[in-house]
Order: sequence, then C-alpha cells, then structure tokens
Amino acid sequence: MSRWLTPVMLLIAGLCVAAVITLKTCVGPRAGRDGFVLSLDPSGVNGIRIGNGGEIFELKRKGSGWQIEGGKLRDRADPAVVAELLKEAATLIYYDRISSGEVRSRDELSRFGLKSPKRWVEFEDHGRHKIFFGNESVVEGRIYALLEGSNDVFLVDDKLAGLVSAGLDKLRDLRLTDLASGQVDRVIVRREEGEMDIVRGPEGWRVVKPFSAAADETRVLEFLDSLLGLKISGFAGDDTGDLGVHGIEEGKSEIALYVEGRSRPLLLRFGARKGGEILAQFTPRDSVIRLPEATFDMVSAQPDQFRDRRLMPLNLDTIDLIRIGSPDSSFDLQRDGERWRVVASDGSRPASQAALQRMITALGETRVAQFLGQSPPTEPPVRTVRFFSILSENTPEARAGEHPVAGISLWPNGEGGVIAAIDGSGGTVLVQEDLPSAIPTAPSDWSLPVAP
Repeated sequence: MSRWLTPVMLLIAGLCVAAVITLKTCVGPRAGRDGFVLSLDPSGVNGIRIGNGGEIFELKRKGSGWQIEGGKLRDRADPAVVAELLKEAATLIYYDRISSGEVRSRDELSRFGLKSPKRWVEFEDHGRHKIFFGNESVVEGRIYALLEGSNDVFLVDDKLAGLVSAGLDKLRDLRLTDLASGQVDRVIVRREEGEMDIVRGPEGWRVVKPFSAAADETRVLEFLDSLLGLKISGFAGDDTGDLGVHGIEEGKSEIALYVEGRSRPLLLRFGARKGGEILAQFTPRDSVIRLPEATFDMVSAQPDQFRDRRLMPLNLDTIDLIRIGSPDSSFDLQRDGERWRVVASDGSRPASQAALQRMITALGETRVAQFLGQSPPTEPPVRTVRFFSILSENTPEARAGEHPVAGISLWPNGEGGVIAAIDGSGGTVLVQEDLPSAIPTAPSDWSLPVAP
C-alpha cells in the first residue's frame, strides 16, 4: 500500500493548489497573471451599480445607450462617461498587492479605509464584479481597493474611484436629446401671439399655421438641428410635479416635436430666467433643466423666416391642365399624351414645349423679395394661372374631373415689382416685375411654330 501513498498524496496536493488558484482567479481575475484587478469585457457589461456615500443608483444598457435609474429618477446617461467608466475598470491594474495572508482580520482593513467602505462600483455581465475603494495612499494618484469576497488589498490608480465619486449629475447626458432632425415630422411653437405649425409631408416641409405656404427645408432643418443639439447647463430638480414653482406653464412658451414612431409629442417648456440661464422641462428627460437664456429666442421664431422664397416650384408631371387668364381672355394648355395642346376659343393646336417650360422655370426660380402679408388687391389681376390634375372615372380615391393643384394671381405694384398671391396662402408677396413676360396672354404665343 505504501507505494501508492506518495502519488495519491501528490495528486491531492496538486488538486488543492489548483483549487486555490481557481479561487484566486474568481476573486481577482487576471490579477496574479498580468496585473489587472478585474477581468472585464466592456461590451459584455449590461448593468452597473454605483454606491457613493448614501447614494446608490444603477446604469442599465438600453439599446445602444444607457439609462440611469435611482430613486424616482429615470434619465439618459452620457455614453462617453459610461464608456470611460468601463474602460477604466477593464484596464485597472494594481501597483502593489497586500495578500489576505498579511491581513489577519477584517478589522485590519480599517487602516486602508476598507472595513466598511461607502464607495464602490459593481459590474454585471455573466457574473458580478464588485470593487470597493478606501483611503488614498501617500503616493499621489493612488488609492486602496478591495474586491468583494476577498481580503486582498490592491493599490490602484484613483481615476475609476474619481468617476464613482463624481456624483449622479456627472453621469447624466448633457445633450438635450439624441434625436436627429430627420426623425422629426412636425414642430409646433406655442407663444402668447399664437402658434406656428410646420409639417413635413410627401412634397416636403410646409408652414400650415398661421398660414399655408411651402417651407424652406434647409431653414427648417437648421432650426431643428439647433434645437436638438442644445446642451444642458445643469439640473434644477427631478420632481416635475409642480412646474409652476419654476415658472413653467403648460401650453405657454413651449415647442412640441412630433417624432416618427412615438404617439405623443416631445415638449420643451420654458420657465423662469435666472443668472443668464432659463429653466425648462423637456418631457422625455422628466427633469427641470437649465439652458442658456438665449435658447428662449427659439420660441420667438417667426413663420416668415421658414417660408420657401421660391415663388411656386411645380412638378409638371402631376399637372394635366393649365388655365391662363387675363382681364380680356382665357385659354387652356392641356396635356395630350407626352405633348401639350393650346385650347382656345378659336380652336386647338400643338403647344410649344419651350414656352411651357419657360413659364414653369420662371415660377419655380423667381425669388420672393418681400412677404407683404396683406389681402390681394380688389381690382382684377393682370394674370391668373391655375394648375389642375384630371382624374378619370376609373380613379377610386376621388371623383372624376378637374382637381386644383396650385394657382397664382399677379397685379402690378406701381412702384416696381409685381404683387403675387398664391391660392390658399391668404397673403401676398412682392416679386420681380418681369415675371408676367414669362406668362403671355395671347394663345398664339403658346403655339408651336408652324414649319414653313
């Protein structure tokens, strides 16, 4: 029997050593091998818990971002700060290690500030990794740390501990939102003088209130980019129950954003001004925030600044009939397959494609010099142009016949320029005086020249 004893004892001893190594690895993965305190893959972490004094809160991965949850607070975390937190944890190395064998009892941990530490962070992936922070060492930039379930004390860099100590507000995303302007379909600005409503439709952006007019897409997107790109100066409170104490009133001085995929609008409401800042509430953040005071200028945006200054851009493919009128006559330009015909009182004949394109180009490229905002003149216009689509009886969605697409009327200004009124706009504009020359009133000017 004795000849088997030695191998058996060696096997048992080897298993014990392996068990100790395995335990050490579970407590401080990689620490004994390459100096890392934690074995952490940032991409695999889906939850972070932080304790800082009496404050405890969580960070949870949500889609491509992170959400802060603590008490009543639910807010978006700053992705850059969370990424830095994960990087510091994954690359945390120790400069010295005091093994548990040298720490005879937990009472001795008090000299490192680790007997009852109040500052800690826990990472959750397929398991849990919790590290406590204690006293600073005599070496600047170093701090003592302890892993949960072990008495080994590590001397580590204090950057991770500093992020833990920074507090909740430092982890919050200071961007007003992570939305992009392309996700917004409608914006309403509410103020004392009334609402401004701008909507994105199949034909592009339009001002629909206080008047109806095509909007300049570039100007709308610039406004949205400025709004969505706002930076929060700070947080005034997380209890949004009584907004009146912050001077915030529902439906007054607010901007509503309608976003694709969301049933309710996102509201930015403005309140009291204090020290170069203005208090506000952005409903997705569920907090009272501080913004630069100049942000309030967005509520004062006027609808005219968003209007498309092109007089009347048209898509000729959607038009089947054009009716041109003057005080003395009226005639039609009617689509005939791929071509057009002049239909007047004296008969029908082929139309000049060049003359037609000249009018469409002039209407589309003429720039509005001034939005007059007044009712059209009472005297008859010198030109009227009406554009129609024609639906057949086989069209299911609407009744057959002529359907108005657009229209414009022109009057001389008397001081240079021409007054124009777009059908349905409710106002007038001033444009260059040579526009009527692109819309002749004689049917013969629209006819295709007869070959000799």
